[in-house]
Amino acid sequence: MENVLVTVLVPIYNVEKYLRHCLDSLAAQTLESIRFICIDDGSTDSSSQIIGEYVGADSRFEVISKANSGYGASMNRGLEACHSKYVGIVEPDDFAAPKMFEELSVLAERTGADVVKSNYFEHVTGREPGQDVLVENIDPCCVFDEAFDPATDNRILWSSAAIWSGLYRLDFLRSEGIRLLETPGASFQDTSFNLKALMATRKIALTPKGYLHYRIDNAGSSVKDGGKAFYICDEYQTLWDFLRASDDRFEAFAKSLAGIQFKGYCWNQWRLARRLREKFFNRFLNEFAELNGQGLLSKDCFSDYDWNDLSQLLGEPDRFFERACGARGITGTVLVALRSGVTEEQLRAFVVSRDAKEELVVCLEADAKLDFDLAALASENPRVLLASDLSKNGKIDFAELRGNALEYVVLEPEDKQNSEALRRLRELLRFGKKRARRGSARV
Repeated sequence: MENVLVTVLVPIYNVEKYLRHCLDSLAAQTLESIRFICIDDGSTDSSSQIIGEYVGADSRFEVISKANSGYGASMNRGLEACHSKYVGIVEPDDFAAPKMFEELSVLAERTGADVVKSNYFEHVTGREPGQDVLVENIDPCCVFDEAFDPATDNRILWSSAAIWSGLYRLDFLRSEGIRLLETPGASFQDTSFNLKALMATRKIALTPKGYLHYRIDNAGSSVKDGGKAFYICDEYQTLWDFLRASDDRFEAFAKSLAGIQFKGYCWNQWRLARRLREKFFNRFLNEFAELNGQGLLSKDCFSDYDWNDLSQLLGEPDRFFERACGARGITGTVLVALRSGVTEEQLRAFVVSRDAKEELVVCLEADAKLDFDLAALASENPRVLLASDLSKNGKIDFAELRGNALEYVVLEPEDKQNSEALRRLRELLRFGKKRARRGSARV
């Protein structure tokens, strides 16, 4: 296709449920000089067939088909295939307002900006677009509708990545070497792309309008893959490398980047599966101790809440970790089944009797009744957890158990083995997942 003003990249992997809605919104764009590149990342559902329908019916659509290698690799293939002045991004479970790329390109042309950013809407499946809520992702104090240099006003860096809410001048991206990291899966690759673009440009233009409808139905899934836990660290490492390659950029943005990284690390810390949290936390603590030693932690670049958290991270790391992750240094997990008649004093005595490096995951025998508040007891002791809080579909999720050794215990008010309690414990477990030690005991 001959050169066009805007190319829109659509990275696609197994999104048949939403894909037509997305591609219909692109086909309805009012900008005439536009094309759409669908990058099919080895889809195994009907996504490939759906893409083929649009390519066959509309000459503005084309497809790049590739073996599955992740979001970053797909986006880079799309960037390499672009021959337009500007490039935009729409993810396949989202959709765009008809005038999105016409109005963003008009703003880019008028201001001469390398990067144009807008606000966006949050969308829930089944809701009419007119009911979607505008997210004011861009700080209302920023300059709108005219170009400015982010080095003179860093506030735009604090907006969420939302790389699909903007437009980028293609030769700017190429001259600055701005691409996405090609880590497997869709794991944070938009972080470094977004911040590199914002820190490299001397001219960005913003609009308070929203165009992209961002689907939030499936947001918030936890990370259970040990490798993915550290992908966010790779993103920030490449950002520090990017800044250190230019003295001017480092001076303008380094302290802001530290503040942004802290928020990103806190978010990642709490969303990880419990068995991964301490390993990530140790890296989190070490990296910020290094930044502190380099004089890069400035209170001006943190909210009061985040600065208090940072102070606790560096000064009282055990308490910081304990607030949401439990005690540090856990080596074993004890699954404890309680039968009717167990007293609060009995359970407290049992907790005290166990090794301080063990976590105790407590559940009730079927139909068991207690005369004390088990949840209150668990909330005051970081080593005690409720099995119901770690369960999915009625079974304990092994990713939520931190110990390398596993033991079963039945706690009962009298010296009588209770097979029903053990059966209930085993039902909660995902069989087939081996642990270093299994057994049963009664107390």
